[in-house]
Parts: sequence; structure tokens; C-alpha cells
Amino acid sequence: MTKGSQHASIERAGGNSEDALRDGCRLPLPGKADGLPLGGVDDIVGHREAFGWRFIRGHVRTLIAVMVVAAGYFFQDQILTAPYHHARTWLGISPPPPHTLVCSAFSILVSFRLIWWLAIARIVAFVDPPGIAPLLRYRRRALSYLLKGMAIGFAVMSLTILTIVAVGAAHLCSSPGSAIIHIAHGTGWLLAETIGAAEEEVLFRGLLLVLVNRLLGERATIVITALAFSLAHGANPSASSIWMVRLAAAGALLAYSVFRSGTVWWGIGYHAGWNFASAPFFGAVGSGYRNEGHILSLLPSGSAVITGGTVGPEGSIFAFLAVVIGVGLLVLTVPQDRKRRNLQG
Repeated sequence: MTKGSQHASIERAGGNSEDALRDGCRLPLPGKADGLPLGGVDDIVGHREAFGWRFIRGHVRTLIAVMVVAAGYFFQDQILTAPYHHARTWLGISPPPPHTLVCSAFSILVSFRLIWWLAIARIVAFVDPPGIAPLLRYRRRALSYLLKGMAIGFAVMSLTILTIVAVGAAHLCSSPGSAIIHIAHGTGWLLAETIGAAEEEVLFRGLLLVLVNRLLGERATIVITALAFSLAHGANPSASSIWMVRLAAAGALLAYSVFRSGTVWWGIGYHAGWNFASAPFFGAVGSGYRNEGHILSLLPSGSAVITGGTVGPEGSIFAFLAVVIGVGLLVLTVPQDRKRRNLQG
């Protein structure tokens, strides 16, 4: 509008220059047109409070399910400790040494925990259907995803350890024992690590991911579940800041794998393959623990930044490169699940 036509519109407005000028400059009047209440700051605050209540009312079932999962997490040790000790004693398994994992005892522990979280999942499915059942359902591609994830997890962890050896920060040697003993240990540990991975994936990339996604969406879910995964391991022996950050990065990768594949099977495989390569196969410290019955022995001698120190190669700076490669291999080998029916509430 030109200055002349603007002046004419002011004259036609009968002297109400403020209104006419506002109209002439095409400035919006404050109020409902701006998406704001007309009553000022108090009404804006009230509007926000009303939005908060609408959010809560619209997600009551999901919020209750979150509380169920939180209670399950905080009470699992109190409830499972006694059955675990009874089972281990009944089977004649001695208590493992400090900071050491024995395959038989570890298998019992993670089996109890997996059963526990599957029971929690049933409660969540009742409270906020369908829960995580669609993510766990065995589909045509489930076995393929499991094996792909396991191969990729094993490969990138192996690459991390071999890189540490290649730069002269550690060296490898064979563990004592016959080939039959090594095969028996390897088979037992692979099964145990798969059960252990399934237990954590059901919790973090199953229950927590699905519920947070219903509340906050995909991006926030990846960040929150990654941080929760890292913080949950903060009490591990010799936990380092580098290792905790790397855990968060791995948690983000595993969360993204669920959104990409529509299932937790790839994540279970990757998690199991990574853990199996680290301690049972290469004999390194895994997340601060040593495993009895490993196939090789990794003897670190370099800087903790390179070797991961007492937390193991998972805390090495090379482990970050492994996560990046894992993301690339996930994208290359797993097609995008565009429908995402399994993540819909």
C-alpha cells in the first residue's frame, strides 16, 4: 500500500487513525488470530496449564505404564535376588569372584531378569495396549535381523580390539585349554550373552522406547532412551566418562534400529554380538567385568584412552568409530519400515 492510499484509508476511518493505520499496515490484532487468549498474561498461563492437563488426560494409560516400568526397574533386584541365589545354590554353582562373570551364574541371573521384564511387558500391554508385543513378535525377517545384528555387533567390536592391537597398545594370545573346551565355552557364552542382550533390549528398546515415543515422539525418544541406557550402567566397575558417552551413542544406535526395522531383533543380535566379541571371545574386560572361560586373551599395555583401561575396549576412543560403522551397516542391511505399525499405540 502506498503512502497516499494509506492516508486515504485513515481519512475514511473517520479519525480513528490508530485502527486505520493498523489496518493499513496489515498488522494483525492481538488475540485469537495470533493463537493467544485475549485476557493477557494470566490467560496465557491458564492456557498452558490447560494444555498440560489435556496432555495428561490424553496419555493417562501411557503415564501409568511408565510408572509400572519405573517400579519394575527399582524393585527388580529386591525381588529377584532371593530366587537367583536359591537357583544357583540348588544347582551347586559357587558365587562368582568380584568383578568376574561365570557363564552358569550369569545365565541364571539374566534369565530371571528376562522373565521379569516379559512379565512387566504383559502388565504394560494390559494398561496401555498393545504394549511391546508387536516389536517382539517373531516375523518372517526376525531371524534374519537377529543374525545380521549379531554379525555386525561382533564385527565392529572385533575391529575395535584389533585396531587397539594394531597400534601397539595391546597384544593377543590364546587361552589355555583344548579346542573342545573353547567351543563349549564359546557356545555357552553366546547363548548367555543373547539372553542378557534380550533382557536389556526388552527394557530399554522395548518398554521404555515405545512408551516415551507415545508421549514425546521419535527424536526425543532416541535421546532419552540413550541417556537412560548409559546411566543405568553407571554403577559398573571402573565406569569411565568416555565409556558412558560411548554407551549413550550405542543406545542411540539401538533405538534407531527399532525405528528403522520395526522390531527389537536386530538390536538383540547387535548387543549380543558386541558383548560376545569383547569378553568371551577376545578375553578383554567387558563393561568392567572379566569373563571366565574366554577363547583368547587380550593383554592391554597402552594408554587407557586407547585401550579403554579397566572398563575394557568398550571405553576406547576406537569404540566410537565402531558405533559409527554400525550405523552405516544398519542402514545398508536393514530396509526402512515406513509404516511403523509396531510402534503405534
